[in-house]
Amino acid sequence: MRLFLDASMSPAVASELRARGFDAVDQRDVLKVSATDLEVMSEAWRERRIVVARDYDMGELVLRGFAAAEGVVIVAFDFENAAAEAKRLADELLALGERAKAHVHVIGPGGTRSRPYDAVAS
Repeated sequence: MRLFLDASMSPAVASELRARGFDAVDQRDVLKVSATDLEVMSEAWRERRIVVARDYDMGELVLRGFAAAEGVVIVAFDFENAAAEAKRLADELLALGERAKAHVHVIGPGGTRSRPYDAVAS
């Protein structure tokens, strides 16, 4: 699964996800930390990567039609360390499988909520 972790996510989580076999890119590796949400979404779309963020605005941009996305995953839970956070995230992503695409998912403490959208290039 191809992921794009925005600057709200720890680089350590990106490293942990890569160690678990995910093709994960950290925003800091390709864009400035100060990049706008639209710049992040555009870069992720260009590479056909699912955006992983803590920022609910990423999902809003897609659901309101202001940005195209392969998929969006909002992380709405916290763990004390990157390894535990990456494990929970990896488990949820694997459970979603292909449904990770063309949906906005919010992974919270009690589970995952999902909302589909039309994945059309902008």
